Amino acid sequence: MARARSKNERLREVELWHASGESALHFSSSRDYSDSSLARWAAGVRRAEANEPRFVRLEVASEESSALVVEVGSARLLVGPGFDRQLLRDVVAALAEQT
Repeated sequence: MARARSKNERLREVELWHASGESALHFSSSRDYSDSSLARWAAGVRRAEANEPRFVRLEVASEESSALVVEVGSARLLVGPGFDRQLLRDVVAALAEQT
C-alpha cells in the first residue's frame, strides 16, 4: 500500500508530472502510487488554484477624476462612474486567465 503524502508532496509530484510531459500512467509507473492517485491530486491542485483569491491593483486615475485604472497583467482598464459591475468582473476574470 502506498504511503500517505502531504499536500506539499502531492503538489510537487503534480508539478514534476506536468513538467515531464508524460502520461499519468507512464509517470506513476516508476513511483509508488497509481495514475488515478496522481490524477486525483492534480484535480485537487486545480480546485485549490481556482479558489485562490485574485487581487488587482486599483488606483485613482487623477485627483480630479472619479475614474479608476484597473491593471490585470499588462492590460490597463479605465473604469468610470456608472460602469457595469458584472462586465468588469467578466473582463477582469478573462484577463486573469491569460496571465
